[in-house]
Amino acid sequence: MRSILSVKLTSAEFVARVFWLDKRKIIADDLILAELFAREASSQLEQFQHVEQRKRAASTEERIQLARDLHDGLLQSLTAIGLKLEELREVLAEESHGGEKHVVALQRLIVAEQRYLRYFIGHLKPTGESRPLSLEARLRLLIERVDLEWSVAVEQRWLDGAEPELPVALTDEVYYIVSEAVVNAARHSSASIIRVEIGMRGDQVLICVTDNGTGFPFRGRYEDRALDTEGWGPGVLRERVLALSGQLTIDSSEHGSRLDISLPFPQLGVGRAD
Repeated sequence: MRSILSVKLTSAEFVARVFWLDKRKIIADDLILAELFAREASSQLEQFQHVEQRKRAASTEERIQLARDLHDGLLQSLTAIGLKLEELREVLAEESHGGEKHVVALQRLIVAEQRYLRYFIGHLKPTGESRPLSLEARLRLLIERVDLEWSVAVEQRWLDGAEPELPVALTDEVYYIVSEAVVNAARHSSASIIRVEIGMRGDQVLICVTDNGTGFPFRGRYEDRALDTEGWGPGVLRERVLALSGQLTIDSSEHGSRLDISLPFPQLGVGRAD
């Protein structure tokens, strides 16, 4: 090896060197060109690393989102079906003629879950392959499932009398927030009725969920910071609201609970649906 030309590549993520070997004649211009190449290569490699990091972060966020969605949908439904089967087993052990009612209830529950899973699977397909359900249609499915699974009545109304025009991504988030709040109330509060109100106020999407159950273990009105510090309230719901830079307030008493949620519309990076 008779000659070597080498320059260093540096960035915030790495340090490396580039070598040119056995160049017949090395002049000052070669060093200048090599340094220009090193700067350009460093910039390109750094940009490539940033793109890869963003891809990994997006992939991680997608997995977290899918885990939340499955938790709020399929997992909760399977839990309810398991409880219904346990009830059926106890009824059959005591009196066989009472089992038919439970079997019919299970059949209706499974049919309702199949409808929702068809929607969920279609929703995962690329845009254009399936037409997304409106928020109102999805809430009707949720109300039916809660009635079948937990025997709890759910009333829903729009603050402005009609469903607000929301982007698809935001519609998904609003649905899952409502689903988490409603199912938690149905499962844990011994409520007989749950009321859901949704609407727009200025640049805020407002969600209010109230029930006549036993409330949370704590008493009083607390905003999201205090809830997070104490670890109070439903964790998945807090995570969803926080991920959207929203605010959550819970008012809990022995007569029931009230969840007030506001989501900032402009900060979501999407405009109103056409």
